[in-house]
Amino acid sequence: YKTGDLVRYGEDGTIEYLGRIDDQVKIRGFRIELSEIESRLNEHPLIATAVVVVQEQQRNRPLIACYVATTGQALETGELQAFLAQRLPDYMIPLAFIPLDELPLLANGKVDRKQLALSDIELQGAREYVAARDTTEQVMVDIWRELLNLETVGIYDNFFALGGDSLLAVQVVSRLKKALSPVAVAIGTLFQYPTIAGLSERLGQTWQGTLNSSIVTLQAGDSHPPCFVLPGIPPGFSEGYVELARAFGAGQPVYGLQLPGVGDGEQPLPTIEAIAGHMIGLIRQVQPEGPCHLLGHSYGGIVAYEIARQLEGQQPSLDQLIIVDVQPQALNDEHKTPATDTDLMLSMVRGLLPRQAGSVEENLHQIEGVLLSLPAAERVDYITRMLRDYGVAGDDQWLQQLLTLYKTSLSMRYCPPEKIQRKMILVKAEQNEAWGQYSPCLGWSACCREVAILTAPGDHFSLVKPPQVKVWIERLKALLLERN
Repeated sequence: YKTGDLVRYGEDGTIEYLGRIDDQVKIRGFRIELSEIESRLNEHPLIATAVVVVQEQQRNRPLIACYVATTGQALETGELQAFLAQRLPDYMIPLAFIPLDELPLLANGKVDRKQLALSDIELQGAREYVAARDTTEQVMVDIWRELLNLETVGIYDNFFALGGDSLLAVQVVSRLKKALSPVAVAIGTLFQYPTIAGLSERLGQTWQGTLNSSIVTLQAGDSHPPCFVLPGIPPGFSEGYVELARAFGAGQPVYGLQLPGVGDGEQPLPTIEAIAGHMIGLIRQVQPEGPCHLLGHSYGGIVAYEIARQLEGQQPSLDQLIIVDVQPQALNDEHKTPATDTDLMLSMVRGLLPRQAGSVEENLHQIEGVLLSLPAAERVDYITRMLRDYGVAGDDQWLQQLLTLYKTSLSMRYCPPEKIQRKMILVKAEQNEAWGQYSPCLGWSACCREVAILTAPGDHFSLVKPPQVKVWIERLKALLLERN
């Protein structure tokens, strides 16, 4: 296995890392091929040529795109980001786009990437910078600066364009709740209003019919029946399914339902039946009657099935039940050895880290060794520090709450009590070796009248992320169109 790293041996046997032999970089745990971004950017009709580099001067090492426009005029940053958002996942979209008259070249005619990467590019100049206008906005600026590890944040900067993600969003909401008490900020609100100016304006208004904070609008839509997404664990919150929602295409409303116990200070519910009943209450806030779809991933698939069972003959009516990469007896193994706290922590690390953080995935045995060598009281602190190194922010209290939720969820026992008279769609990961021991439908034929099977590229975690999720969602849409 060749890593692509360029190193040299010292006389004393030490290995000195010099860089990469390709243009692959690693930012916030994601492995990124800069050439892929450049290729997509060069598809823009008004760009003659473009180069993407990492701005090493900035603490969070953002991606910067330098380009030469065909017209000689600078293009709008928002327009270029929107163009790339249709072709690349969020973490591959540059923070800034710098127009140049020409790209700097080396003597051999190649682009001088090092000069671009080390040049003192003022990122504020690449976007409109406006300072906080009041105390509330200053509180938000301070929180964003700390979590995103930035020197400056303007009130019109997009949280996710600056490097924020679903895990950091949870931390933003938690800190805002403490700082702005008694004003509470729902995590879905941050997704709808990702700038400080927009969020501040939202908090300053009186809103009627505001959705419960356990409901996250992953994608607004039109008159299509809404799709409700039940997340897997870890971590149990649904913001990580934004890319899945986008894969459905514009017009399809998609809502994420948070598992009880994810919110700040919440306690997890003790049974799948109780969780399903709670989720039905959330669904009815959005869709009191009429058709809707349910999509459950992993643990969320078990909950989705129980919701479908409880909703039989009731409103809202369930149109499609989609269960992703889980078998019905996953919580019914009475002989399974209870997981130790170390097992739980390792499993959480595997689920919380970005899928591209391969180096950590490959060294879970080493992490396990460190955990076993530490006193129990120091293990959560170690995991917290390690997650922060990979761009997953959080504090000990937040991680302990997720561990409690995870432990409670895995200790539940659930066996589908009866066969429901409806069709379901099962989505299976192609790279999940565990499914080799089961029938093709993983045992769901004993639970539903009919099971349609779709395969998805990737493993249990990556199948809900780009580019894999786009592949099987297209297959799903084709199947639904055929059924209709």
